[in-house]
Amino acid sequence: MSDDPIKKRMARAKQKAFADLRALGYDVILSDNKPVCLVAMRGSDVRLIKICLDSPAPTDRLNVSRFKASTIASRELWIRRVNADRFEIQKI
Repeated sequence: MSDDPIKKRMARAKQKAFADLRALGYDVILSDNKPVCLVAMRGSDVRLIKICLDSPAPTDRLNVSRFKASTIASRELWIRRVNADRFEIQKI
């Protein structure tokens, strides 16, 4: 599979996650895709989210877990599988 379809699929997954979080009342900030892709905030609830396609790369979990953040922030991997309606969410 070439990079272009993967990039497009990742962009769609980020848009879907962004919309899902906004629908739940979160304010969402797009990040740079390094340790996290999205930062979602609602009151004192903060979620640091890494979007993954199909299955997380071995470094995804490690990078998110090492990311220094407040103790109130949850660290999550949101996994978008092919033809799935919803994300699989794994908290770290």
